Amino acid sequence: RNHLEVAIPSVGSLYLRHNLTGTIHSLNQYPPEELPWVPGVFFAFRAMVGLGFLMIFFGVAGLVVRLRGRLWEARWLQRGMVAMAPAGVIAMLAGWVVTETGRQPWTVYGQLLTRESASPIAPSLVLGSFVAIVVVYLLIFALGMGFMLRLLAKPPGDDTPDANPAVAAQTGSGVTPHSLRGRTND
Repeated sequence: RNHLEVAIPSVGSLYLRHNLTGTIHSLNQYPPEELPWVPGVFFAFRAMVGLGFLMIFFGVAGLVVRLRGRLWEARWLQRGMVAMAPAGVIAMLAGWVVTETGRQPWTVYGQLLTRESASPIAPSLVLGSFVAIVVVYLLIFALGMGFMLRLLAKPPGDDTPDANPAVAAQTGSGVTPHSLRGRTND
């Protein structure tokens, strides 16, 4: 039961039925054996939407703080952005939970039940393809991480012709916004 909601008329119909006048049945109109695990769908959906709103908030807050020229001093924003780093992945996984558990017990709604869609493929072949996919993903991850670490190992400004070597030497790891404040490139 929803105790508090923000309703936008006909959006659910447009999304689910592809028209503005479609009917969306409540869970009470389905037999119990056709219902998904409602708490899982309920909370995963709210986690997905809540994280989406938080990401929008921090994006807009970052823009506002930057336009006010206070980006480097806004520690609350910096800490919040670091805390929000995994939010996109978590929201994506929550959406996946909503999609996959929300359609149960159907694989194809009204056509094919999950229990009827078991594959005749041998478990060893499924395991082999799973291992191959994991190996490929780990290889891509390792190559991407190596590339990013190589980029991060170079101090900023090394490849620009107008970088001030005196400022870069003073900071130790390269030019940072704080080290440039109040200085000019002479």
